[in-house]
Amino acid sequence: DIPIGDRRYLFAWSGSANPIRDPLAEKIRKCLNASRESTWFEGITGTHEVIWNYDQPGSIRPRPYDSYISELESAWFTLCLPGFTGITHRMLEAVLRGSIPIMPEELVKFHCLPLLDRINVILVKNGDWIEALEYIERMKYSDRMSMQNQVCKLALSDASLASISAITVQNILGNHFAMA
Repeated sequence: DIPIGDRRYLFAWSGSANPIRDPLAEKIRKCLNASRESTWFEGITGTHEVIWNYDQPGSIRPRPYDSYISELESAWFTLCLPGFTGITHRMLEAVLRGSIPIMPEELVKFHCLPLLDRINVILVKNGDWIEALEYIERMKYSDRMSMQNQVCKLALSDASLASISAITVQNILGNHFAMA
């Protein structure tokens, strides 16, 4: 049951502080002039409401999981900043909720999914997150809907539990055992 259609927020970001993403999150936060919660992105085509839920070091602000899911379902795009290990599960969570992931292009190889730039994902090239945000801000509504439809197709096929399980077995055991 993937929600599709109009979204309130241009993009969402939720996460907790960690040494890998802190410098990047701070750079984006400064660009947005963001506080802790909803904020606004002053873009080329106007002002857009966004969700900015980034817990700073030392802060403890537990949120119900339902709130996080609601954020994903309310945003056209989801920022998928690297996690503690350099990758993040946020990309898959976004896809499964119909939100278009924005992620570093070098992390595509870790996800075993057919992620295609500007088809079902926005890939950040050379670490230029601001350019990616400006790109999505300029997109036409029809282009967002087209990408969202592609994300939903991805969620129902390659990102399904059965498909991910098969890929995992194949990666662990190899092609010969996965086919048996």
